[in-house]
Amino acid sequence: MQANQHNSTELDAEWESSLSDDVRFGDQPSEQFYREMLEREEQRQNSLLSLLRPAVLLPLLTNWAEEWFLSRNPFLIAAGIPFMALTVWLGIQILGRSVDQQKALTTYNTILAGAQAAGDQQTSELCMRALIGLDPEDSGAKMQLAELLWNSDRRDLAWQSIVELAESGDHGFPPAHMWIVQNARSEKPWQPVSTAQQMQHLLHILAVQPRNAEARALLAELYSGEEEWQLAEQHLTAAAEVSDEWLVPLIELQRMLGKQQVASGRLQEYEQKLMAGIARDSTDVSLKLRLAQVLALQSRTAEAAQLIEKQRTVADTAELRNYHSELLLAYARQLLDVTVINRDRSLSLVMQSLQLNPDSIAALQLAVDLEEMGAICPTAQSATLYAHWKTKATEATDPSTQTLGQILAAALDGRYSEAADRLQPLVSQQPQSYPRLVFWLMQAGRNSDAAALAADIAGTAREKEDNELDRLIAAECLSNAGNYGAARRLLANDGELPQGLLQTRVYGLACIYEFDTAVNRPARNRAAPSAWLPVMPGGNESARLLVLLRTAAMLPAVKAEAIDRLARISLLDAGIATRSEDLLLELRSTGTDAENILLIMGTVAMLNERYGKAIDWLQQANTIAMNRNPIVLNNLALSVARSESGAGQNALNLINQALELLPENPELLSTRGEIFVILQRWADARRDLEESLRIRGSRPKVHRLLQQVWIGLNDPQQAETQQQLADQLEAATAP
Repeated sequence: MQANQHNSTELDAEWESSLSDDVRFGDQPSEQFYREMLEREEQRQNSLLSLLRPAVLLPLLTNWAEEWFLSRNPFLIAAGIPFMALTVWLGIQILGRSVDQQKALTTYNTILAGAQAAGDQQTSELCMRALIGLDPEDSGAKMQLAELLWNSDRRDLAWQSIVELAESGDHGFPPAHMWIVQNARSEKPWQPVSTAQQMQHLLHILAVQPRNAEARALLAELYSGEEEWQLAEQHLTAAAEVSDEWLVPLIELQRMLGKQQVASGRLQEYEQKLMAGIARDSTDVSLKLRLAQVLALQSRTAEAAQLIEKQRTVADTAELRNYHSELLLAYARQLLDVTVINRDRSLSLVMQSLQLNPDSIAALQLAVDLEEMGAICPTAQSATLYAHWKTKATEATDPSTQTLGQILAAALDGRYSEAADRLQPLVSQQPQSYPRLVFWLMQAGRNSDAAALAADIAGTAREKEDNELDRLIAAECLSNAGNYGAARRLLANDGELPQGLLQTRVYGLACIYEFDTAVNRPARNRAAPSAWLPVMPGGNESARLLVLLRTAAMLPAVKAEAIDRLARISLLDAGIATRSEDLLLELRSTGTDAENILLIMGTVAMLNERYGKAIDWLQQANTIAMNRNPIVLNNLALSVARSESGAGQNALNLINQALELLPENPELLSTRGEIFVILQRWADARRDLEESLRIRGSRPKVHRLLQQVWIGLNDPQQAETQQQLADQLEAATAP
């Protein structure tokens, strides 16, 4: 035994000497060195001395000694003293061997850390296998080895090892379960793992680690996908108790489940906690990101965007820019939900969002929608976006995303023919895009192409009589192509008006657009109000057109557009004007939206410079609104300012009330700028008009007002510049 101990000591000394040299001088040990070292270790592990390993012998001796002592007569214990001494001596030897094993573990771990830092996979693998040899129960080392095998493309072997770890013992090794779940949720899972199986893996983790927040959150997500809302909330609540990271998802879930009061309480508590954390450490970006999320959840999106914008001045990262972009987009939608007149301010926010993240398809889509609603996209910005998506065509990214981005960017830049050509090959898979394709073809002047496409789609829809969606799409295509009668007939059911919201909108717009075509409405953006009066054909045709408008006025989805046309007829010097006024009075007296009807009537009168009628109708609307409608206040202010000499101050009071209700609205700012011009307050006028241009983009009217401002400021050069800009814009938008 002494000889064996001596040999072991010599081997250990040689080993330790070799390792210490490598560590001391920092040289990279050779693979041969590790192999020799491993061979020596294996020899030692396989020798007779392995029978004396602490993990085997120490429990046996301990149990034996305990049983022997308890089973013996105390007076006879002395006889066993020699054997007990032998046991003590063996224990000392075993402890010595345990120390040797611990040195080996420490050494291997030291070399492993260095190899991993250097990216040396071969050495890392050797060390991992040695560690497993020293401690076959070390699941962590086995998991490390499996991940190394996976990263070195030995995936079948890696997968087998991880599955074995997951199946070991009663509940397996938690990291192995988590690895399997995360792989299953990746874009290219190695093997299919069902939702139920993923749940089982996560439940095994929780059986061992009940406070594993990540497992709880993943389980909540899976339960949500199965609409097991109670279980999802239960696990997400448990995750949030461990880490604040999961509070926001929990609040979102509770709000979705209608638990508004509970969610609001959590939001307020969390907001205070985050504020306190930021007060202690103002450099913690993660806290500010979470606070922004909490603010956004409370519809305080503007505050959230300001918070992130301020943080970007400290350290501008890709993560912050992308999140700032998302918040601006959310704020744009929030404003649009309040009222459609926020379309200009919303578009300004969307364009800021696109400046931060020009790859955002959602922002690009909303920009196109807003422009079709009447908002004006600055030409320079739309051209920049178009060039950006042209460049992306050469990048190796998702082809479908590239194509959609190029289509939307082209449309936003007014390149309707290009947008239509790119969209045409895709619409068979996206039939809901057919109406937009027809619209773009018409905008591009390709009327015959639009008409042929609409007729083809309508023919197919007639063959599928029972498919309401196909009929709706076909009717919208026909209407966009100018075939209004065919669109209405396709939607009418045995002469009855359609019932669905979308169907009634398409039907009503077909009525209105047919009226516009018959009375020579100027070819302007349909959504933009302008100064024009209809040229009525007279006779039975006028009566037929009035019936079309009366029908549209009974449909809530297009009522406002119909009233706009009726109000224009009422301003004519013809007998039909009286009939139109009577119809408007009937609508006001029988409906609940007298305020909106009077607003539309007053606005139409103002646009056509009938200021007496405009003031009369708008004052009635303002009385009903109790000074709380910013559009009514704006249009009344304009009508007063333009009609009465010396009424500028009264008009200014009205527009200031409007701006209190709707700050930063470009139209309200341009109105106040105009009133300041009337009052000859040139600096104030310049400030408001330039801010209006910044938010909404160039408009001839605003440039004309700025021309007057610069004349008032005795700067003829600047005045000429504004005149030129106005002339150019008017020429570009001329029919």
